[in-house]
Amino acid sequence: MGKRIYDGNISDRYGGVSYKFLEVESCGVHVDSNYITKRSEGRRDYHLLYVKSGEMICLFDGKYEKIQAGGYVLYPPKVPQEYEQNGGVCYWVHFSGTAAAEVIADAGLRSSPISSGNMENDAIISAFDRMIYRYATAESNGGIALSAELLLLLAEIKRCAVDKSGVSFDDRLCSVISYMHKHYSEDVELDF
Repeated sequence: MGKRIYDGNISDRYGGVSYKFLEVESCGVHVDSNYITKRSEGRRDYHLLYVKSGEMICLFDGKYEKIQAGGYVLYPPKVPQEYEQNGGVCYWVHFSGTAAAEVIADAGLRSSPISSGNMENDAIISAFDRMIYRYATAESNGGIALSAELLLLLAEIKRCAVDKSGVSFDDRLCSVISYMHKHYSEDVELDF
């Protein structure tokens, strides 16, 4: 039996545009989804998908791309979407706001469906989990708290962006600072 089609242009209940600074419209997690999602007209908000495990097949500009674990896809508003999850777990969030484009740029994300592996990180998963919890429990300060969780998520994605050596700048800096704290009373020689 083939996968079912989820037609987002018919089925989506959300997809508004917020005039707040930053607002989470909806978020969640797909586990072993049995759908192919299609939105021929895209959405009115941003749509970020993060592949925790398995893979995702994403159609963009007439080409299919595989998004592996640790990769993400960012769809800007009004860009057609088609993707399917092949096993595993995929986190997602829809968001908008007057500062959404600026926040995305500051986080180093490109406003196009792209994949960027090597970002398998418990902190990204924890940020998604906290955001989903706040969304699901509809806490009284949900709007502000959800926006804060989204900012933390995007900051974590930025932190996990790796340089050519495969080690993030923040990880190297944290290692140096940790060493200095543990060995502050010792003489340290530097090799140049």
